[in-house]
Amino acid sequence: ASPSSVLDSRGVKHNAKVVLLSVDRSDPKAHLTLQIKMLVNKLSKGLVLYGGTWNPSEDGEDPQTDTVLRNTAIRSVKAQCGVDLSSCTQWVKLVEVWYHRRAEGPRYPEMEERTVVFVPNYWDLESPELTVRGQAAPPDPKGASAEGANKPEQEAAGGEEKAAQPAPTEGSTPAKPPSGSPQPRVISLDGLLDYDSDDVYEKTAEVSLAAEALFELLQRDFGHVLLKLLQPAAARATAAAKDRHRRTRSSSSSKRDKDEQAPTEDKGAAAGEEE
Repeated sequence: ASPSSVLDSRGVKHNAKVVLLSVDRSDPKAHLTLQIKMLVNKLSKGLVLYGGTWNPSEDGEDPQTDTVLRNTAIRSVKAQCGVDLSSCTQWVKLVEVWYHRRAEGPRYPEMEERTVVFVPNYWDLESPELTVRGQAAPPDPKGASAEGANKPEQEAAGGEEKAAQPAPTEGSTPAKPPSGSPQPRVISLDGLLDYDSDDVYEKTAEVSLAAEALFELLQRDFGHVLLKLLQPAAARATAAAKDRHRRTRSSSSSKRDKDEQAPTEDKGAAAGEEE
């Protein structure tokens, strides 16, 4: 289909993508960024988030509403990896990115493109493990690090996201994915934050941006928890400081009163001696 067929009335193309999270609690002493895992797609160009482009006939007429874009995300993710997000009740709008596309021939006119990244409460589903079509997605071979996983291997045709390969039937030998086809990867948040200047693929930049936004969200939430824990202690310290200041002022005032009274008594005694 021509790109113009998926533009809204203002000539904007809309995409909905998701951050699929799970928490690996096998090592409770590990840092939280190592426990948090994200399911992403690995293309030859780099890592991409699951999701797709708004389709008015399937998702709804107004892509400016989050409800319609959630429909886009549910439809796209289920088609790509078999994960059904329709039961998710919470959809956090994490990132919104706008692109200005230059014209590339008559089929690709100049346009604006909008990508919204959601975080659905995937972890609250009955089977929150990061799986793809019934099979666990393999961890990243680079030690759950995005570095290396983002490096080009062989350019995928058009760089487009394609549906994940179906799980093999029982007793069959899994076929090797075609070169350049997407492959699911489970990577820790720490690994996704380990990007560098070589990770220039646009869709990989979206992964990195989502990872940074999620990390900032965690910093805010845990900072708020720490603030609530520290506020009572700070209040007690402030009260104690005020009490010390009050006692110091009271002591200074008493000393000043005594110093002012002493000369008066001395003068009275001296007058008595003269008489």
